[in-house]
Amino acid sequence: MEGTRPKLPKMWTDPAANSTVKHPAAVGLIRAMEWCWTHDPELRPSAREVSDHLEKELQRLEFALLFLNQKFCVRCSVGLV
Repeated sequence: MEGTRPKLPKMWTDPAANSTVKHPAAVGLIRAMEWCWTHDPELRPSAREVSDHLEKELQRLEFALLFLNQKFCVRCSVGLV
């Protein structure tokens, strides 16, 4: 590949082409991929660092979903839905 990285498909990077592009899970995965593609090998993450990054992204998403579910349940209980 002569030091170049593959271009990500437009449907992964262009919100106009795909509404899920802004989804936090997509953003987290794309960040991890681009981090692994760092040109300088010394700056690339280890497998453990990538695993830790993805684990933190998953925890962040789970927390956001928990918050949304609690907010939704509170709204249901007071009849604001």
